[in-house]
Amino acid sequence: MNKYRAIRLIVFIIIVIVIFFSFNKFKSIVNKDHINDYEWLKDNVKLVKSGGIYVVDKDNSINIYSDNYRKVIDEKIHDKLNMSYTLNEPFILYNAYGTNTQSVNMYFSTKEKYNVKYTISVDDENIHDFSKVLNGNLTSKHAYQIIGLVPGYLNNIKIELLDENNNVSQKYNFEVDLVNQKTKSQAKLKISESSDDTNLYDGLYTVLGNDSGSGNYLAMYDNDGILRSEIPIMNYRANKILFKDNYMYFSISSKKIVKMNNLGEVVDIYSTKNYKINYDYTFDDKGNLLVITSDTKKKTVEDQIIMINTDTHEITNLVDFSSIFSDYIEFCEDNPDTIKDINSNGLNYLGLNSIEYIDNSILVSSRETSSIIKVDNINNEPKISYIIGAKELWKDTNYYDLVFEKKGDFVINAGQSDCRYNDQYITMFNNNYANQSSYSINKEIYKDLGITNTEVNTGTKSMFYKYKIDEDNKSFELVDSFIVSYSGINGNAQVLDNGNILIDSAINGQFSEYDSNHNAIKSFKVKLNKNQVYRVYKYTFNDYWFK
Repeated sequence: MNKYRAIRLIVFIIIVIVIFFSFNKFKSIVNKDHINDYEWLKDNVKLVKSGGIYVVDKDNSINIYSDNYRKVIDEKIHDKLNMSYTLNEPFILYNAYGTNTQSVNMYFSTKEKYNVKYTISVDDENIHDFSKVLNGNLTSKHAYQIIGLVPGYLNNIKIELLDENNNVSQKYNFEVDLVNQKTKSQAKLKISESSDDTNLYDGLYTVLGNDSGSGNYLAMYDNDGILRSEIPIMNYRANKILFKDNYMYFSISSKKIVKMNNLGEVVDIYSTKNYKINYDYTFDDKGNLLVITSDTKKKTVEDQIIMINTDTHEITNLVDFSSIFSDYIEFCEDNPDTIKDINSNGLNYLGLNSIEYIDNSILVSSRETSSIIKVDNINNEPKISYIIGAKELWKDTNYYDLVFEKKGDFVINAGQSDCRYNDQYITMFNNNYANQSSYSINKEIYKDLGITNTEVNTGTKSMFYKYKIDEDNKSFELVDSFIVSYSGINGNAQVLDNGNILIDSAINGQFSEYDSNHNAIKSFKVKLNKNQVYRVYKYTFNDYWFK
């Protein structure tokens, strides 16, 4: 009898499990239909008032980047704006478009023209007030996204109207309760080193994905390491933020880049179609996007530069490096030890990880060859202009004569990341990592070059490097450098407008801001989900959110 009861119990459990998974599968299918169902979204997405401000009431599974959702939210906001709002009774909406969990949108009109200043404060003596003047000229029609709300606290926001002489004309206060808010990012970063904060550059540290496996957000921190903005993305990571004409551009998945206005509204989405985004993108002089990608129809990866026309969305394969380096590829193999982006599946013989546009030319960083490559005439017949790297690594190839001469006694760059060009100077995060596993020739040359780090996670040091390029004499020299924490792959080095240098040592989850004399002012430690913090840049967001 007990045997039959046991059998019936097992059968019952199996039936329950089947029903459970079937229900969740059905729910998933229904939710996918809802994402594309404008009428359902219109009926089920609502703006409701809560504690004096409005919030968006919706199913959490809805894709905030879907066309119909964006359309529905925009319509509902504009319906509200048909009413008259003043500073004493403004329309305030928390996280209006779902694209910034630490924000509210504020709308109101005034009789006279004013600028608007806001200050966010919380009841914690260790968290400083966050105060900004919002972007825009003197106006009587006010529409802003106010960022900087602190998760886990009751946020008090003070609004001040400023006349043309910056005198305060009127004030307004309101509160936003985020006491129970959960974030994907750390709410506060650990500070591992600190000196005189007054020397820090004014901006927000922008963490572009916490490791390759779970980078589904874009997080921004103030100079105290307090989270002030979190932008959710779909998958992969946001490789960089670009700014143009009061819009912000960044990747939200392996095949999509969005254009967002300063209210948090996505106004356009650019698909890369059969290309997968890798590491970096920039603008050309016509405002087109140039993107490092992998062509899913090719056997090679991280070697295609596509151009996306930001008006028509048309995609052009601008530079196909597999064609330029066709004879080099013959000596390469798809080695399992070769480092690849999470979007890559194929032969990675170059590993392009940064791109700069220079007057119908591009400058790309090739991690796999430890070289920086300039390509001219990209809009017609691209050809290599020069290569910055160790001549020894190109000795047995047809590209040897294109490698510039190294002037001076220094250990050359290896496995470098984030190469940036400015008026004959190239700066970079020199990973100082010896790896060229896809190339079957000259594997021992790195030792002769003095580069001994062969492990991604453990090594002696990485460096900030600055080269001066002499195109006339076909040479380069090291004009500035200093030692930083080791990271075998990824990381970045950003020279800020005040001369400070921001360094992200990706593998150990640490980023630091140094003064112009290479002294560390402040260092932050990010809790890693898996293995690295891809890159960290510091942006002022002036002429976007702030004046």
